[in-house]
Amino acid sequence: MIRSIFTGLLLIWMTMVVHAQSIKSFTPDAVKFPKEMQAFLELGIKKEADDIMDKFLPLWEQGRFTPAQQRDIYDFTNLMLKKRLKPNPDFSNYMRALIGFAEGGKTPTDFKNWHLALEKSSLGTMRKFSDFIENCFVFFAKNSLYESNSVRWAADNTNYSFEFDSLPKIVYPTLNLQCYAKGDSSFILKNLGAYYPNLRLWRGTGSPHYLGTRWSFAN
Repeated sequence: MIRSIFTGLLLIWMTMVVHAQSIKSFTPDAVKFPKEMQAFLELGIKKEADDIMDKFLPLWEQGRFTPAQQRDIYDFTNLMLKKRLKPNPDFSNYMRALIGFAEGGKTPTDFKNWHLALEKSSLGTMRKFSDFIENCFVFFAKNSLYESNSVRWAADNTNYSFEFDSLPKIVYPTLNLQCYAKGDSSFILKNLGAYYPNLRLWRGTGSPHYLGTRWSFAN
């Protein structure tokens, strides 16, 4: 009995894996795309895939992404496939970033500029492309410019724009920065400038400093 149950579960799992591996491109269809994405994510992260799609699907079905934005999502996820990015962490980070974006109330222009930055970031190395997608998840989901096990830098507002010079950047006309580290926190008030996620670098009203220690920013 136990053996037959195990065999049945194994066959189901193998069917899912074969289906996910057979995805060469996501179908540009509002009904088929979520199902294909679910199967693809389950190839790498079964439980997390359910959690992600449970949050994403209502937003998708409620029209929180316009038809134009849906086309951008189809195009970008297919670009990710061509770049051979992984279900986890790359696709999971992108889907979580989409959830954070939809819940953050940003404009269609913000969405378009974000995806232009994503596409341009794909022209760099695979590592930088993957890192940028992860940074977008942290940014949209947690309003954090940078986060590690020991430190987190957060902005106090969402008045920003995605731009791109030689690298993608997030531009703030004004903000207060807060650093959380080892149970303590500190503020840097009335700052302005741009954050370069690929470099983990803030270039603003002081000298540029890398984000990685308690004293990352200049006053």
